[in-house]
Amino acid sequence: MSALAAEAFRPGFTSDLLASVESTRRAVDAFSARTRASARKQFSSHEGAVSKQRDILRTLLEVDAPRERKAAHEEDREHRELMAQREAMWHEAKEIRKRVREDLPRELEQLRKDEAREKVRAEIAMSKKLEADEAKMVTINDLTRGVLHYKTLGLDFERNEQNHTRLIFTQIDPSNPSKKFAFTISVNEDNEYEIYDIFPLMRPSHFTDLLAELNGLEDDNQDSFRRFLLGMRKEFKNLCS
Repeated sequence: MSALAAEAFRPGFTSDLLASVESTRRAVDAFSARTRASARKQFSSHEGAVSKQRDILRTLLEVDAPRERKAAHEEDREHRELMAQREAMWHEAKEIRKRVREDLPRELEQLRKDEAREKVRAEIAMSKKLEADEAKMVTINDLTRGVLHYKTLGLDFERNEQNHTRLIFTQIDPSNPSKKFAFTISVNEDNEYEIYDIFPLMRPSHFTDLLAELNGLEDDNQDSFRRFLLGMRKEFKNLCS
């Protein structure tokens, strides 16, 4: 028999071994119980955290869902508006192309016709104005030649920088026969005679009727100017009274 076997059968050895085994078993059971309790506690804590996270996620989803639906609705509305604008622009572009292709040539042709008519009217008006100006100048030239015959009677003339005729009277004031009475006559843009630069100053009412009569004559001639000059001489003479 070996020494170990002999030792096993030594009195008191078995009971000690059994007590050691029992103590070890109890220690293992206690450790296992603590481990399971800790595991259950950790599982319960983890499950509680997961539940809380699930609640938070559900709350966020409930909060974000209306916002997401609103955003989707706004995006859909903007898309529809954009499509409507694009369609409107397409129709507008179509109308513009149609107008350029069909209406614009007609409008250009009408503008050319209108321009041609206006050009003809302008040429006619210019021709009439030139004719009137020429007639006025002929009359003034006739008057100028006539003035030469009246120099000895106290009537003279000169041309200013605008080529207007200035008529100068003397032999009017008995107290000063050499005193000059004068006015300038011209043709304005309306093809009417006008006088200015009158010396001595004379109220317009003194010569308005004379000038109106001169401009009212259909045919200008030397006799009409002679009457106008006589009328102006008379008005100057009245200033000396």
